[in-house]
Amino acid sequence: MSAQLMERLQRKADMSGENLLEMDLHEQDLSGINLSRANFFDADLSGANLQNSILTSAILSNATLVDANLTGANLSVANLIKANMRGANLTQVNLIGAMMNKCNLSKAKMERANAAGANLDRASLENTNLISAVMSGCNLGHSLAKGANMTVANLMNATMEYSNLVNVNLTGAVLDHSKMYGADLAGAFLIGTKLRYVDLRDANLQYAILTGADLTGADLRGANLHGANLTAAILDDALLDGAVMTNTVGYIKPVVH
Repeated sequence: MSAQLMERLQRKADMSGENLLEMDLHEQDLSGINLSRANFFDADLSGANLQNSILTSAILSNATLVDANLTGANLSVANLIKANMRGANLTQVNLIGAMMNKCNLSKAKMERANAAGANLDRASLENTNLISAVMSGCNLGHSLAKGANMTVANLMNATMEYSNLVNVNLTGAVLDHSKMYGADLAGAFLIGTKLRYVDLRDANLQYAILTGADLTGADLRGANLHGANLTAAILDDALLDGAVMTNTVGYIKPVVH
């Protein structure tokens, strides 16, 4: 890193549009800096402090942000394709409309983050903290979110087809009108979850806990609910043709209007 660049970083100068590709910025303090439209392609930002930084429309594809602190940063419509953000702190981050295809977010902290409309196709969210996150309208198709904590998250109108959601915690979350065709929700916690009019065709819900879940109008045709707990679940107008309901707990045949 040049002395001139170091001096600009230290005085937190406006660095919007800067070309910082392949730069080694690990553990640097970039907090509060305007880095909108900056190019960080393949840069090393591991352990860096980017708290409250402005990274709107920034290019961070292939960048390394392992254990970086991005608390409160603005990453709206940023390019994070194939970025490695394992263990990063993304609490209350703005990720609206961000491109995060194949991004590694495993074990990241994303509590109260706003990723509405973001593209997380084939992303890794394994054991990620997404409590109270807003992910309405986002694309999580073919993603790996095994063991993620999505308690009371907003996933309305999200696409989660063929995603691995084994043992995910979606207690109190809202997933109304989401597309979850072929998703693997084995052992998932869906206590009190809103799943109204969700497409769950051919989904795997074996041993899932759906206590008090609202599945009004949900499409469960061909789904596997073997051993699932459906105590107090609402299944009014749900489509269950071809669904496997063996050894379920608390299942009451739904009312069809």
